[in-house]
Amino acid sequence: MTDTNETPESTEVDIDGLRAALKSANEEAASNRHKVKELTEQLETTSQAAGKYKSSYISSKIGAALSEHGATNPKIVKVLDTSKIDLGDDGELVGFDQQLVAVKEEFPEFFDAKRRAPKIDAAERPVPKRALSSAEKLLQQTRNT
Repeated sequence: MTDTNETPESTEVDIDGLRAALKSANEEAASNRHKVKELTEQLETTSQAAGKYKSSYISSKIGAALSEHGATNPKIVKVLDTSKIDLGDDGELVGFDQQLVAVKEEFPEFFDAKRRAPKIDAAERPVPKRALSSAEKLLQQTRNT
């Protein structure tokens, strides 16, 4: 005889408990699979939207960079191989400088060294005082006396 303290009734109860736990685990797994499917679809949609905005952002950055380098013709963008230009982690263009050098060598007439985009300085500066006219000086003298 075996020396077990289990009775057939207690084994039956353990099996029922295991079946209930297994059923609960299966339901939870099905719920998780459904959530994973929803999140995967959401990620795909978000990635597509981000790709659309990224390409638009890259195009505007390329246009601004060409303007800074004195590009006289905005259609010069069509000569660039934009598939080799991407954004770095810092938001700056990666691969643009190599493209720019190649385009400047091939089409120097589209770049004017004299025509560069102006550097805008938005720092606050005191307004310079304008010189007073002779009439304003006389008026000021009469007020002071």
